[in-house]
Amino acid sequence: RYHTPRGAPPLAPSPDGRYLLHLRPDSVAFAQLLLVELATGAERLIAQGVEIDPGAAPALWSPDSSFFVYCRGNRLYYQAAEPGGGQIAVAESYREIGPGRLASLGVGTDGLLYYVADASVYRLDARELAARAFYRGYLDIGRLAGQIPFSFDPNFDRFWVSPDGTR
Repeated sequence: RYHTPRGAPPLAPSPDGRYLLHLRPDSVAFAQLLLVELATGAERLIAQGVEIDPGAAPALWSPDSSFFVYCRGNRLYYQAAEPGGGQIAVAESYREIGPGRLASLGVGTDGLLYYVADASVYRLDARELAARAFYRGYLDIGRLAGQIPFSFDPNFDRFWVSPDGTR
C-alpha cells in the first residue's frame, strides 16, 4: 500500500508500474483526476469534478494495466491508459459503465473486472467495454455472472470476487 502525506488524497499506481493516478484538489470536496506516465513525467487530465474520498484510491486498474475505472457523480467510467496512437478521444458519456462507486467493482485473478449493479453481478471484458458502452441502451455493460440476494448499495456495501471469479 502506498502512503501519502497526511491530508493528501491517495494514489492509484498501475499494476505494471508505468502509470500513476492522482487527484489535484479544486476544492475541499472535488478534484481533477490526473494520469502520470512515470517514465516521462507526462501528465494527462482524465476528468474534472471527481469527488475526493480520503480513504480510497481515485480509481481501480485492470489487472493488465490497459485501462482503469473511475467514479464521477456516482457514475463509473472506464478509460484506456494509453491515448490510443492518434485515435479520436471518446467522450466520457460513451465510456460510461453505469451507476455506482468504486466499491461496486471487484477484480478477479482471471484478469477481468466484476461490476455489481442493484442485485446483478456482471463480468467486464476490456475487449468489449467500448462496444458495450457505446450501445449501453441496448446491451448490458458486461456478461451476467450472477445475482446477489439483496440490492447492493455502494455507499455502504463492499464487494469482493473469489480468486477464480465464481463467487
